[in-house]
Amino acid sequence: MNYLSATEINIALLSLGGLVMLLGLFSGFFKERLWLSNPILALGLGVEH
Repeated sequence: MNYLSATEINIALLSLGGLVMLLGLFSGFFKERLWLSNPILALGLGVEH
């Protein structure tokens, strides 16, 4: 099996955290500027319920 080293795990977690932060920032911008409802915004971003 191929196991991740400690530095690879840290890079993966940092990337995931950065992605979540960016999506949070952009979702607020889209919500305020484009006057989209939550379901339309989720559909546009590819989120399934």
